Amino acid sequence: AAKPAASALSTASAAGDISTAPALSWSQTVEEVEVAIAVPPGTRPKDVSVQFGTQSCVVRIGGKEAKPVLSGTLLFKVTADECTWSLMGEGGARKLQVTLFKREAGDWTQLLASA
Repeated sequence: AAKPAASALSTASAAGDISTAPALSWSQTVEEVEVAIAVPPGTRPKDVSVQFGTQSCVVRIGGKEAKPVLSGTLLFKVTADECTWSLMGEGGARKLQVTLFKREAGDWTQLLASA
């Protein structure tokens, strides 16, 4: 089986413009996509802004005016009103977990349409 592109958007890659972004990885099942984004220790729910659209997701850490850490057109449509997010872990292992529910079951070859 082919390894999923879970680290395709990781800051560990050599792509210059995302080198300052937080580490981001994603994985999927047939029905949902899980996005994990590293956040600073002590990040609280009020520090996070996540907006879900039919085929978009915008994530900001540090308030609604902060530069998005994830923004773009998703590869396929999601059921926006079922999508969720939560903060997990403590200290250096703190992360934001975003769950996107696919409108149509299937495999995504990438997270964003423009990636």
